[in-house]
Amino acid sequence: MPFKGDNEFAIRDAKLFNDPPRPRDLIPEIPRELEEVVLKAIDRNPEKRFASANEMQQRIDAIRAEIPRTAAVEETEPTRRPTGKSRKPLISGIVAAAIVIAVAILGWQFFGGRDGIVPPLLSSPSNGAILETALPTLSWEASLRAGGSYRLEYAADPEFLTLEIVSRLPENTYTLEAPLDSGTYFWRVEAVDPEGNSSGYSDIYAFTLHPPAAGPIEGYVWITSNLASDFYIDDMLVESQAKNSVYALDTGGHIVLAKNPQSNEKTMQKAVTISAGDTASLAFAFTRQREELEPEPKPAQKPDSGIIRVATPSYLNALIYIDGKKQEKLTPAIFTLKEGIYVIRVELTIDGILKSKEETIRVAAGQDEIIKFSFDN
Repeated sequence: MPFKGDNEFAIRDAKLFNDPPRPRDLIPEIPRELEEVVLKAIDRNPEKRFASANEMQQRIDAIRAEIPRTAAVEETEPTRRPTGKSRKPLISGIVAAAIVIAVAILGWQFFGGRDGIVPPLLSSPSNGAILETALPTLSWEASLRAGGSYRLEYAADPEFLTLEIVSRLPENTYTLEAPLDSGTYFWRVEAVDPEGNSSGYSDIYAFTLHPPAAGPIEGYVWITSNLASDFYIDDMLVESQAKNSVYALDTGGHIVLAKNPQSNEKTMQKAVTISAGDTASLAFAFTRQREELEPEPKPAQKPDSGIIRVATPSYLNALIYIDGKKQEKLTPAIFTLKEGIYVIRVELTIDGILKSKEETIRVAAGQDEIIKFSFDN
């Protein structure tokens, strides 16, 4: 066993962060060239190892062919071995010993596992992959019987000093639930059998995230008109003969038109800037053509009253209570209230859960104010 420790965690850390003993420390007769082959075969970085067993074999064959010639040059008369004895069996024995050491160390460190459990072999994303998603799916080859589980670790540093851990995964795949920022991340997986025995960690793979730019974020515009009008947003008709409507828009600037052929103004235009998750309010006030239509009755002017607009950005049709009394109107809605202090409460059922928001306001004469209740937090 090339690594030692007081417990399985110490052994695991030794395998992950310490180098195995050099073959020449175990068998000094091993040629230095052959030692380099062994160390290359068990290099911690998979990209630095031999690409295949055939490549490793070719290198060993070349060393076997070279060692006798080198040894012959170094051998002097006083140290010449008895005639009739060939050095070839000795060289072959040394090569065989080195191969045994390489296989033993390599097998323990990367393939043997503990308690007969094979460490998972990472498959996707491939090592060094560049991804365009903030929620990557990580997968590995299954190495457990039924009842076992996997432990996944990922971090922004190769030493896993600050890491996230996902335990007790029954399947050999996992999609991250929280989006990651752009950057490079490292991950590894450990298998645990039903009895709690661990395989030790897999190789460490890395991937880099370059998530696509986020799409436009939406906000809302609340359009009201005293006369039924056609509403246009950025030259596109969005509703006909409407007095009160709410629309979702991309953040940024927009042009809103209200058209009423029976009015003196015919067309009115306003600019609006939409902020993410917010609701902007636009009110159009047309005057009728007196020669064609009876003037619309104007509500009695109430010098001691104000206008309150109640909105729930991102949601519609919330119940409205004023001083505990349920109103017939749903959000968005407009109320004319006398001067004074009022408690406004809105209720909305979201995903089967009844939620409410409440605010105490003061209404002043001539006031025109929008009260927004957010259910996004």
